[in-house]
Amino acid sequence: HYHELTALENTLPGVKNYNIAIKARGEDIIFLRKIIPGGADRSYGIEVAKLAGLPEAVVKRSREILEELESTAGRPAPLLAEPAADQVSLGSLREAEVIVEFGAGTGVMTKEIERCRSANSHFFSIEQNPTLVEILRQELPQVDLCCQSAADLPQLLRERQLTKVQAIVSGLPWAAFPDKLQDELLQPAVDSLVTGGRFVTFAYLQGLLLPSGRHFAHKIGRVFKEVRKSRIIWNNLPPAFVYVCTK
Repeated sequence: HYHELTALENTLPGVKNYNIAIKARGEDIIFLRKIIPGGADRSYGIEVAKLAGLPEAVVKRSREILEELESTAGRPAPLLAEPAADQVSLGSLREAEVIVEFGAGTGVMTKEIERCRSANSHFFSIEQNPTLVEILRQELPQVDLCCQSAADLPQLLRERQLTKVQAIVSGLPWAAFPDKLQDELLQPAVDSLVTGGRFVTFAYLQGLLLPSGRHFAHKIGRVFKEVRKSRIIWNNLPPAFVYVCTK
């Protein structure tokens, strides 16, 4: 959520960004010990770790993972177990015959879905990041994981000879997406749900301050018959809540 927070400077008059000036030399950087206006252009956590003396193998592997994560749409920090449980319970999964997860991430909600769903239900999870998919396939070999985009939902349903979905549980960072990408991912979800089906997705509280977060809230209000918001989970960092949308 780094970029979401720095974007608040454009929304709230009392927020100003400052960063430490650096000088780059290839993959190495020098911190100039000078505070300048504006947000940093990227994260320098790996460089700081290198300066702190972490083993070269750890730094190298961190760079590989960062490059992989930056090649796909980034997502904010994962939810804690409590809001994940809230999100899954609000999806009425025990009655759902077909369940789809958008954005498995680190598997917090995936595990909760597996715990709550009916043994006779069909469940598959969509995650675009191949590194995360590889990790989850080792950790959750029983889960049908698809390394594709949520926009491919209709195709994935056809491949499994399924037609409609009763519940979609989303872990995607909608407030971080531009309008066009929101539309590309949301419309297949709406089209694939049965009448009365549920689309549940978490949102970080500060996302409501961003134009993209407000646009998403308006969109789901237009395309779903009913939209409810759960309680705010204040002990999640950052605080989060769940949209419960019924078609």
